[in-house]
Amino acid sequence: EEMQAKNINKLDLFDRLDNHLKGKIINFASSDIVVNTVAKYLRVFPVLSRIYFYHNIPNFNGEKEMKAQKWHKDGMGYKGLDFFISITDITLDNGPLLFLKKNNLLGAFSRIENALLNPARGERNKITNEEFSKVYDESEIDNIVGSKGTCVIVDSYNCYHKGGYVKKGDRVMLRIAFDTIDSTVLNVDEERY
Repeated sequence: EEMQAKNINKLDLFDRLDNHLKGKIINFASSDIVVNTVAKYLRVFPVLSRIYFYHNIPNFNGEKEMKAQKWHKDGMGYKGLDFFISITDITLDNGPLLFLKKNNLLGAFSRIENALLNPARGERNKITNEEFSKVYDESEIDNIVGSKGTCVIVDSYNCYHKGGYVKKGDRVMLRIAFDTIDSTVLNVDEERY
């Protein structure tokens, strides 16, 4: 109801969690296995930069995909690693994360040419489905459809991805993001991206 009243379809609930649960999430994110996994990929000691506990619901204002629901790469650094963990069962109808399967040789430096012109706040470098399908085939796309607890690890700076577009039902997703010290997200408001 609160989300409908504000005409939004995503709410970050992390600050609303009780301190005990927040502590468990932070302990998991800073555990040896997670930090070692991330450090091995990043090749430097990682910075735990963001933890989100997203709740997505259907879009009630009639708009189509918007902001992070469109194809994009997070543009705040050269390399990062995000853990997307489903808290609810995820179907194709309740906003799965979609991402490219294959690695891109240019990584963070590659771009699809036809990004949105004159983008609104939060839509810079976003790609429509139509433009994305001109470059990538559906067979090159994977998703995080599965039962609660399903996890996918994505370098969101190097991999095109999108998620959270709920057609029916709702989705709750935990996102734990790691960066290298050069990431601009450590110094600026992420909503610009």
